[in-house]
Amino acid sequence: MYDEIADALVRAGARHVELDGAGHRVQDHAEATGLIREVVGAQG
Repeated sequence: MYDEIADALVRAGARHVELDGAGHRVQDHAEATGLIREVVGAQG
């Protein structure tokens, strides 16, 4: 079901990023903070 939700979000304009090895705690991945800052920076 995750893939279907991700596909729907992408169709609505989101960007789907897979962080290898992140498992269910993507916020702990080394690249997560940079990606979040990129998205937040693009909003403001």
